[in-house]
Amino acid sequence: MDAMADWQNRPLDSVYPVLFLDCVNVKIRDGNVASRPIDMTMGVTVDGNRDIRPPSTAPVRPRARGPPVRRYPRGGQSPLHRRT
Repeated sequence: MDAMADWQNRPLDSVYPVLFLDCVNVKIRDGNVASRPIDMTMGVTVDGNRDIRPPSTAPVRPRARGPPVRRYPRGGQSPLHRRT
């Protein structure tokens, strides 16, 4: 486990000419089942060596609940703005 922690905390190069980015949505159970994105990054150094960054997850944000959308009758106008 110490080797894994050393690998995760190693210093990264300052320049990567090529980056490959990918994200996978995975269902994770943490009290409730939630779909979380896991991002994976691989960089190619100037020397041509591959450097892989450890996968990471983003925190789940609660969904924003706004006011309900009002549906107007045919014609697309609000009854309050209808001409009489």
